[in-house]
Amino acid sequence: MQFVARRGLLKRFQSSMSSSQSSLKSPADVLSFWFGGEWNNNEKLNDPQFMFSLFPLWWGLNPDFSPLSAEEKLKVDQSTLQFIETVRAVGTATPTAKSPLPSEWDTLDGTFAKLILCDQICRNCFRGTDEAFAYGSTSLSACRQILSSESWRVLSLSAHTFLTTAFQHSEDVEDHKNNVVVVENVGEKFGLENMMYLQLKKHCEDHKAVIDRFGRYPHRNKLLGRESTEEEAAYLSDIDSLHDWEKSQTKK
Repeated sequence: MQFVARRGLLKRFQSSMSSSQSSLKSPADVLSFWFGGEWNNNEKLNDPQFMFSLFPLWWGLNPDFSPLSAEEKLKVDQSTLQFIETVRAVGTATPTAKSPLPSEWDTLDGTFAKLILCDQICRNCFRGTDEAFAYGSTSLSACRQILSSESWRVLSLSAHTFLTTAFQHSEDVEDHKNNVVVVENVGEKFGLENMMYLQLKKHCEDHKAVIDRFGRYPHRNKLLGRESTEEEAAYLSDIDSLHDWEKSQTKK
């Protein structure tokens, strides 16, 4: 029932949205929403306690790391529906498009907003559908663009977190190797005993282990219409052993 309610709300929201760019959110809107209105405040975004307060939106967890209830998760997903048209516009934009994105999307903030929209917010907006994964190439392109300049190293701990998730979500083993550089910078910059560094390191290792074993994420197979191998089917059947992130986009 929760899923049906969310899909119904999604359809009503989509039908009420204009396809024109006047309905699009700005990079500032995206970053303010995702980072609790503190995108330009590195002191806040380096503070684990502040980061914990954003866990319901970021990870579907309470600040104490306990899972949100189904109703709470539904509310979080509903809060992201305002970005549906922006996700689609940004996720499919090309330099030669008839209606290119405004120039503000070419700045560092704009590029980071692309990453958040196409790697994170899309997973809330389109949970349980193949569109949750449809914009991965855009988020990876944004991530690589950010990392092409050394300026990324001065970004906040919160920002570093989402540089790592874009690579985690890739099914290319080279992206997982590149992610090691980002995680190492977190350790060097914020301390090897920093709780968030230790969490990021573990999550990156867990994701890489699945890619190293299967060459892809088996939990996406059903949504993407892919045939599971016998080994993948056996792996997926052991539900209690799956990571939480492998169960978060289950097809309904």
